[in-house]
Amino acid sequence: MKKYFISAVFLTFALFVCAQDPAEELAFYQKQAQNSTKPTQQVLVNNLQNWLEINPTSPQANRALILKANLERNLKEYPDALISLLKYKYEFGTTEKTNIQSVLKDGAKDFPRGEQDAYNNLISAKIPQTELPERLDTFLTLATKANIKGTYEPLTKEYNAYFKRFKDYEDIDRLELMLGDLHRSNKNPYAALMQYEKVWEVYPNTKYKAASLRMQGDIYASELKDYERARNIYEKVLNDFPTSVERPTAYYHLALMEEGQKEYQEALDHLGYAAKLYQEQGNNNSLYDVLLFKAEIQEKRLKDFDGAVKTLKQTATLFKNKEEKYRETQFKLANLYHSRLKDSTLERKAYEDFLKTYPNSKHADKALFEAANLAKEDGEYDLAANYLEKLIVNNPDSDYAGKAQRQLNSLNKKIAKNK
Repeated sequence: MKKYFISAVFLTFALFVCAQDPAEELAFYQKQAQNSTKPTQQVLVNNLQNWLEINPTSPQANRALILKANLERNLKEYPDALISLLKYKYEFGTTEKTNIQSVLKDGAKDFPRGEQDAYNNLISAKIPQTELPERLDTFLTLATKANIKGTYEPLTKEYNAYFKRFKDYEDIDRLELMLGDLHRSNKNPYAALMQYEKVWEVYPNTKYKAASLRMQGDIYASELKDYERARNIYEKVLNDFPTSVERPTAYYHLALMEEGQKEYQEALDHLGYAAKLYQEQGNNNSLYDVLLFKAEIQEKRLKDFDGAVKTLKQTATLFKNKEEKYRETQFKLANLYHSRLKDSTLERKAYEDFLKTYPNSKHADKALFEAANLAKEDGEYDLAANYLEKLIVNNPDSDYAGKAQRQLNSLNKKIAKNK
């Protein structure tokens, strides 16, 4: 016992003696960075990450974070640098006058063209005028939703650092769920499942109780293909949380799973429940997805073309004031009349209904071109020519414009000959 006591005292003393002043330690890293090689820079990045996690409130934390970002850029680890610079923006951007935004804008060139929009949207978001935990919450939320390639690992580290630093944050359960979403979107389903289970078990009073359970069901249904377990979880959401906003999504995801297992009638039944609840909630985006999925099952799986027409007409009525959704629905309806029901009159009407509702749409070119062809087939040459003229005038850069001009020239000759 005595020997143990002496050893413990010595260990405590040794730790005290070895503990370095954060400023001195950072000064050492800054000195090392001046003439560092690539391998040394990587070591420095790792050391600075550890330093920041140990000393998050140090007066030198801003300099440590910038040094880390500069080293990451030197190493061409641009996604890591992006996360470091964004964290700097949200942590120190309200108190320091820096050129961080111009540095972030300059960094756009380091990312693929296909990610430019997501990158620019991410860096252009304004810093909320809130306390630090809320600002960093915003940083994590926006970066997670953007999910730019390569940011998964550095962003995961930032989540873990946040959990250590702000363990009493009132919305930490939501961030735990978001980390699960990050894992899932980066094809790490087991890590995602553990996060969702963690919220379910570790936060008994969370308002995301039903959500954490439903998300577990999503993993089992989609990635792990354990349909029986997924079904049990979805049914638990429906039975144990009768007022939860997760209910329509549980019904919707049950339908997705059932469609994959060729249980089409069960899928339609659950889609009916989902549509009703989404409409009551005012969740129009999800309602739209549900209705289109229902029409797809009716058309392609059950060959119930009349049922599919009815569903698409219902969708068009509900979303008549949403141009993109209405356009997609009307075009699907036209395609159904063309390929399944062989009814050119109703096919043309579907296009014309869209044109009447949105005559100046920049996406009207296809509707005008198809309506012109159908009118020409019916011998209505003047109407067909009118449609083609509108296409050429209103959509001159359209892929259909050249074909429309050639068809118009031919039609005008035919019209002149008939007079």
